[in-house]
Amino acid sequence: MYNNLLKIPFFYELKKVMLEGGYDAYFVGGCVRDILLDREIQDIDFVCFSHDYKEFATAVKEAVPSVWVEFKDNIRLVRGNTEIDISKPRGETLEEDLQMRDFTINNLAMDTGGNIFGDRTDLDSKVIRHISESTFRDDPLRILRSFRFMAQLGFTASDATFEKMRQEKELLSQSASERIFNELDKLFKGDYACDSLRQMEETGVFSIITGGMSLDAYDEMAACAGRGLVFFASSLFCRLSVEEKNKLAGKLNFPNSMKKKAERISVFTKELAELLKNSDDTAIRKLIYKYPDELDDGIRLYIIRSGCDGVDQCRVEDDEFRVMSQLPYINFNLPERLNGAVLQELGVAPGPMMGEILKEVKPLMASGELNTLDKAAEYIKEKYL
Repeated sequence: MYNNLLKIPFFYELKKVMLEGGYDAYFVGGCVRDILLDREIQDIDFVCFSHDYKEFATAVKEAVPSVWVEFKDNIRLVRGNTEIDISKPRGETLEEDLQMRDFTINNLAMDTGGNIFGDRTDLDSKVIRHISESTFRDDPLRILRSFRFMAQLGFTASDATFEKMRQEKELLSQSASERIFNELDKLFKGDYACDSLRQMEETGVFSIITGGMSLDAYDEMAACAGRGLVFFASSLFCRLSVEEKNKLAGKLNFPNSMKKKAERISVFTKELAELLKNSDDTAIRKLIYKYPDELDDGIRLYIIRSGCDGVDQCRVEDDEFRVMSQLPYINFNLPERLNGAVLQELGVAPGPMMGEILKEVKPLMASGELNTLDKAAEYIKEKYL
């Protein structure tokens, strides 16, 4: 156990603060859970009973120079990738504090000697169980957090907790969208995201957070791909209108960059499917030039959707080979030589037409249809001037 303690960032500094300052403080919650599971520890949670939590936080900050961030009943000290949360006790004693936490896998505490306080039965059994009848009413986001733990740890909810989440899922509508996004983002980084998502669908939670959507085979396979929330969102976007995409992105508080990325992947995937039916290779090259950063996720999503549609595996593999074999024939550098200055030399006046020309001609240059700048200039003169 002591070797596991050494995995806690700044353990020696923290231990010295507690021992020399006479602080009756404990590691609690997810920090202890991850120590017992031998997981990497970045976030440290503390509760102190002998001194005011702000006083203890001040002492910790002196020992571990860090950025002080203050919340209600909590001080967060940030040092690089490590966050040290020091909270006001939730009860008069450690036992009372632990009973105010969310799940039994988190109502554990540990001192600097590695002594464990609390019942670790559910942790050892890989079971997520709510602590009190008010667990989800106190904070509805805990419903989604339970699925995040399933995705990260591979645990299952107890029958009682599963049923309680199903019955109280509507409470999630009270949670702020940014908090929902943060939980989903963590969930889709988990190794068991697909299993967790299926449980979300079964309880009706998925429908609540997406505004009435249901999980289809495409989405399940996208989640199983282990490529994160953006990839999963791109699968959802494949079946939504522009208005529906905007609504979903707003409901889940997607950052604009993430929304655009997911949308570009979904557009690439759908356009690729059409091109592979009856287009020549130059059209595929132009598509790749237009969406270079989306190629990897886009081709993977195409493979998933084709498999779900029952397309022959050999054909799908041939399609993938056809797409990837175009890369050596795409000139990403040549189009960069065509710019506004070159167009003005050709006699194109600044304005909307200039953008229209660049949008059309650059992909032609990249695909090899106009394989020199001179040929591009001739094409522009013939068509636009």
